[in-house]
Amino acid sequence: MKVTVEVPEKEMREMLKYSGERLKGPAVLRLALNELNYRKRVAMNTKFHSGEWNAELPAIEQLRRNRRVWH
Repeated sequence: MKVTVEVPEKEMREMLKYSGERLKGPAVLRLALNELNYRKRVAMNTKFHSGEWNAELPAIEQLRRNRRVWH
């Protein structure tokens, strides 16, 4: 999908700098996708920290219990 946006020159220079891209379109795309991925990671981390998501790893828990006995 093609999108047209207006970006002030100063911010465009910064976008090119921080994205590592030489062209404006790829710079905007890269930074937009990076932001999207960041927000997805934040949402996932929030679910883990709130307890909404969890992972039960009985084998690892057993190893941890055994390790405590060794020390």
